[in-house]
Amino acid sequence: MDAVAKIITNDGYGSVSMSQVAKLTGLSVATAYNYFTNKQDMIITTYHEACERLNQYIIDHVSKNGAPDVKLASYMHAIYDFSKIQPTTFLFTNSIFNSPINREISQSDQWIDSIMQPWIKIARDGIQQDYFRQMDPLTLIYLAYSNVSCFIVDTFNHNISPDSTSIDEIIILFLNGIRNPKYINNH
Repeated sequence: MDAVAKIITNDGYGSVSMSQVAKLTGLSVATAYNYFTNKQDMIITTYHEACERLNQYIIDHVSKNGAPDVKLASYMHAIYDFSKIQPTTFLFTNSIFNSPINREISQSDQWIDSIMQPWIKIARDGIQQDYFRQMDPLTLIYLAYSNVSCFIVDTFNHNISPDSTSIDEIIILFLNGIRNPKYINNH
């Protein structure tokens, strides 16, 4: 699985092939076909496993206590921290998340919905408790993820210096942007 993630992260989705993965892992192409029916199956399976790793890391590191904004900030920090510990896995999930294949996966796969539920609950609770503006909870979670992932990718690509902008600043700016004006006025 790591071979698929590495190829896609380094060379893009179009460059991965069963033979290339077999070569990188030391397996024969025939053996690779014992595990996967085709290239898309290989990518989707790898994506599921990578998302499970990311999701488990987030579950283990998100604050279980505190207000919804504290929980959302810890969700965003967990994504960032995971990217530092497992950069190839993160960059792979992010590249698939932002690719046309993600639309195919999302439309045919209830699995994505199930792993998103704890994070949607944080957003829904924050909206219901007037911490966050009224919006679709899934949109809020995607925006939180996108803000962090853009920062991560830009730092990996050296477009942003981590010395000039921190993940904490990104999170604070994001939270300030989604805060409900009622919450701001009352606190």
